[in-house]
Amino acid sequence: MKLVILGNGFDLHHGLKTSFVDFRNHLLSNGEEDFVNIIDTIIEKHKGDSEVASMCWNDVERYFFTEFNSTNMLTIGNQERQKVKDELEYNMEEFTLKLFEYLKEISDNPTFDKNQTISKEISSTNIILTFNYTNLYKDYFQGNLGEVFHIHGDLSEKNLPLIGHWS
Repeated sequence: MKLVILGNGFDLHHGLKTSFVDFRNHLLSNGEEDFVNIIDTIIEKHKGDSEVASMCWNDVERYFFTEFNSTNMLTIGNQERQKVKDELEYNMEEFTLKLFEYLKEISDNPTFDKNQTISKEISSTNIILTFNYTNLYKDYFQGNLGEVFHIHGDLSEKNLPLIGHWS
């Protein structure tokens, strides 16, 4: 039995613009500055010296999680705390929806040259464990596809993807 584990580097290697920075730039170039400001505000609270424009997904996910579970909210009343959490949940749902739509758009018709080493490894595997939302790995199969586990969800499903450990 052979297991292949795929992360965002797989999609990036094949030319898909799936980094957080790519997604953020997409939002900015499509008139979503106000929404990007909301996301940047959340990140700014927790990022330390890091630059938002060079964030990795795991950093962003950690900051979202930290914000959602922020101990700062303990100093406010229950009603206000619920209002803050509701607003954060709404923004995270919007973020997830926008990410889903973006990933669907960029992964519909990818064009790339197959890497022979990757092709050999993927086409001979029984199990794929992928942290990607895309199904790019399917382009390497000509026969039966073994079992595939999408840790954060799959764009072919109707569910929105899970963003890291915040959900």
